[in-house]
Amino acid sequence: FNKHGDDVSCLAVDPAGEFVATGEMGKASLVCVWGAKDGVEQVQLKGVHKKGLVALAFGAGEGDKVVTVGKDEDHYVCVWDWKNGGGKLCGDKGG
Repeated sequence: FNKHGDDVSCLAVDPAGEFVATGEMGKASLVCVWGAKDGVEQVQLKGVHKKGLVALAFGAGEGDKVVTVGKDEDHYVCVWDWKNGGGKLCGDKGG
């Protein structure tokens, strides 16, 4: 998989082992969700984190949500609905 334009800083695999999410560093931080077996990109999650990502994870159960944590001073946390177009469901300052 080669869609990232900056260093990959975090990686997660969904509960079923079918999809991988990768997050990158940089000002235009990008999260890509792609097929674990075929490497085909499913969706890009972007526009929230401005200084890179320090962590991400798939939600439990069906893994239809992805949670990301930004590298910014507030460690902004965001929940994404990646299986339904990649929309941001909610987000707030972390601790």
